[in-house]
Amino acid sequence: MLADAVEPGRAHEGVEELRETAGRDPVAALVKRLKSTTGFVAGLGLEVHPHALAQIATLERALQ
Repeated sequence: MLADAVEPGRAHEGVEELRETAGRDPVAALVKRLKSTTGFVAGLGLEVHPHALAQIATLERALQ
């Protein structure tokens, strides 16, 4: 998921910052990407899968 988001040719908002974060801390970059994606899904009025939210929480704990 992270590799797809930062691959050359991607031009979405925040991609440069995400690439920089991925180079320093891939787990932190993955958390950013997951939060962005779940925020997008929620913004469409769709339900975010509980496993996605649990994964974010697990990764955030690992960062502490």
